[in-house]
Amino acid sequence: VSVEPRHLETMRADWDGNDLVSIALRLPPSYRCTDAELQSMAEAISRSERWILAPGLASTSAEAADLLPDLHRLQSTGLLSDRLLYALPSSLPDRERRMLSAAGVSILHCPHQDFRSGALSTISALHSEATPVCLGSGCAENVTGNHMFQVLRWAAMLHKAVTQNPTAFPADDVFRMATAN
Repeated sequence: VSVEPRHLETMRADWDGNDLVSIALRLPPSYRCTDAELQSMAEAISRSERWILAPGLASTSAEAADLLPDLHRLQSTGLLSDRLLYALPSSLPDRERRMLSAAGVSILHCPHQDFRSGALSTISALHSEATPVCLGSGCAENVTGNHMFQVLRWAAMLHKAVTQNPTAFPADDVFRMATAN
């Protein structure tokens, strides 16, 4: 279940204690969220081990630029942690990539969207650094029709083509990204 911050407490009350449901909190871009709101979210999330945060995907390069400062704001409020599932808005500079790896953040990888946004090289680097990468199928403008087997195929094939390495993202890694991660 994916919710906006204003619905956080309602969803938590409705679904807390249900082991089959995890709640993903969609964070707005940094320019739409005050520091007090981020702190409130950090406090709510600290009360539960099952929360996942998903800052969201950018559909334009301007939105991608606005999402990058979120990493620093999330770190300053304690939200940048192993509970965060981060959907890359675009390719990240090395400093931010290392920040995600050091915090134990999991990365949401929607292959088609990441190919279009230029994030494949960052995904490959994070994967090679043993950062958990999770496959998703519900990204904007998804040509796979949200069909998970097509997402698996795109993940394996795109990375092989972009890196020009036939051993990049082997089948067992891609399957782990879709299941265990």
